[in-house]
Amino acid sequence: MLEMRSQLLRSFLSSLGVLFGVFVMVAMLSLMGGLDSYLKNQMGKWIGSVFIWEMREPPEENVAEFSRSPGLRFSDGLYLESDVEAVANVYKFINRREQFDIGGEKTRASLKGVDSNTLTEDFNASRKMKITMGRGLTESDYRNGSKVCLVSQQIAEKITASLRKSGKDSTDLIGSTLSLYHQAFRVIGVYGPEDGEIRNWHMRRNIYIPLLAMQKYVTGYDPNPGYLWMKVTDPLKMNTQLDEIISALLYRHRGVEDFEYRKPDQLNEFISMMNNVGNIMGVLALISLLAGGLGIMNVMLSSISERVREIGVRKALGAGNIQIFIQFIAETSTLCFLGGGSGAVLGCIPMLFGDAIEKSTGGVLKPILLPQHIFFVSVVIIFMGILFGLYPALKASRMNPIDALRYE
Repeated sequence: MLEMRSQLLRSFLSSLGVLFGVFVMVAMLSLMGGLDSYLKNQMGKWIGSVFIWEMREPPEENVAEFSRSPGLRFSDGLYLESDVEAVANVYKFINRREQFDIGGEKTRASLKGVDSNTLTEDFNASRKMKITMGRGLTESDYRNGSKVCLVSQQIAEKITASLRKSGKDSTDLIGSTLSLYHQAFRVIGVYGPEDGEIRNWHMRRNIYIPLLAMQKYVTGYDPNPGYLWMKVTDPLKMNTQLDEIISALLYRHRGVEDFEYRKPDQLNEFISMMNNVGNIMGVLALISLLAGGLGIMNVMLSSISERVREIGVRKALGAGNIQIFIQFIAETSTLCFLGGGSGAVLGCIPMLFGDAIEKSTGGVLKPILLPQHIFFVSVVIIFMGILFGLYPALKASRMNPIDALRYE
């Protein structure tokens, strides 16, 4: 350590290489962490969803076999959510697409009985829908199965046009009734996007009612829900988890695969993309660290040539090879620790501007250091101190004391 203090400028310059290397690595890891967090958050929407629907027309040779199965049922979703570990949650709804008399004209629409979680997910998945008029469904509506409904802006316009024909105006929309499956449902609210028009075809034609109301007045308690929509626990293991889900559903259907499902084809491309990005950034960081580590090794080798007599004197006074080895390893490790620690602190600078970076990237990227990244950086710094100090320390420890004392 005395040698490091006596050669402050050289020690600083040698640790500077490690500083820049660790700085680049930490900065890249923080960007990767932000991208990883964003993508994992979005993966549930992109590739973490599984959709299962009933096969419409089974092959003629399998008609008798298919008769053994009860078909797709609402209770299938409840079973998968409670008994299959691969399923994180199942969105509970019952969907019926029919032609209704809305606003005095026949209109193709979807009547959808939902719980609060499904309605929220539907709204968020389609340009962040919100209630633009009236009120939304309340916990009391869900719990009691109230005969109330939410309609889209497009359906609301049809109802309003019908009201005007009868001498009323748009203020009478909230509180008016719709006849759906011979049941009168009271309109309590209108939904639409935060800005612009509804682009999603299904959202333009959806009429939402409480799930219990759908079961009590329209379909019964265990109908075909139209399709099952669920999220898996780990989208990166989608292939394995999907097999588990299908096996469980086959058990429910007495071994008959009378259903179809959609498998996210982009999963493999996504994993490959993430691996490629990580590999590229890893190579860049490795090159930076290698340059810094080699710089420290070069300085330590130069230091040995200047301290040959010191090593000879220490050995003559009784210092063993292991003590000389530890001395030089300690010096190298200290330089790496000081440079690496400073680089790690500087590498956190992008996180200070996290909000600005997130805003400039449209919410896609906000730098963040994940716990595994912090552990990885610590291990790398320690490893560098040992790796790049190993050869100089071995060379110094194996030096012959007689030759060292003769050295001029």
